[in-house]
Amino acid sequence: MPDKLEVPSAKFDKFNLIAKFLALRSKPLPKGDLSNPPVDLAVLLGSSLVQPIFLAAEIIKTGVAKKLLISGGIGHSTQGLRDSVDGGDFSGIKTSNRAEANIIADILILKLGVDPGKIIIENRSTNCGTNAEESRRVLGKSGHSPKRILLIQDPTMQRRSHACFERAWSDRPEVSVESYAPFVPSLEVVEGATVVGGSDYPSWSPERLASLTLGEIPRLRDDENGYGPRGKNFFEHIEIPKDVQQAFEELSDEAGDVIRQVPA
Repeated sequence: MPDKLEVPSAKFDKFNLIAKFLALRSKPLPKGDLSNPPVDLAVLLGSSLVQPIFLAAEIIKTGVAKKLLISGGIGHSTQGLRDSVDGGDFSGIKTSNRAEANIIADILILKLGVDPGKIIIENRSTNCGTNAEESRRVLGKSGHSPKRILLIQDPTMQRRSHACFERAWSDRPEVSVESYAPFVPSLEVVEGATVVGGSDYPSWSPERLASLTLGEIPRLRDDENGYGPRGKNFFEHIEIPKDVQQAFEELSDEAGDVIRQVPA
């Protein structure tokens, strides 16, 4: 993965526009608002970040959701999660040869005080598409039939994950899928240095955030190289706003070496 950052600071506003579009927050968290009651189920999708884990703990402990399903097997983010756990506040949690969902469940129970009786584990999925499919399979097997689902994911993949879950439940119109990204990342300049803003906890290097964010737009497209119906067919067509598309086209000309390529 190239490490050279080619997004000029004068164009951070364009980059941050894309990042905000990806970090979907479809509606506010339901915290005591009678017009926005608690959800039946929160779904925490595995990633290399700790921010989604903290948010999931808050959501369960404050009653925003009645149950939490953790979805994540062993995939491309697993080693990043293991590294984050082994070298951070959650050291002591066993990570070797374990799926993301099992690692995260131990963090929530042993480190953050979440009631294990409120946790459901799905540990076979390896990408956003199978996160949705396997989550539905596990819920059906365990006898859970939520009507309102709240997704928590790495903010660069929140919009894509949302679309995958909507597709997985498309035959159940009574089921609503909502999203709340744990934070909205941004590129900022602090004391002359480029940093990643939006969270008090470490996330990515600026180079890695640029790669993930700019590499996500091709995945959302509905063409032979994307993940839409005319590509990998993981979700329905996603409308990319014109200003987001224009920002991507402008930045991709200057930051092509950090754009994560869509795998075959």
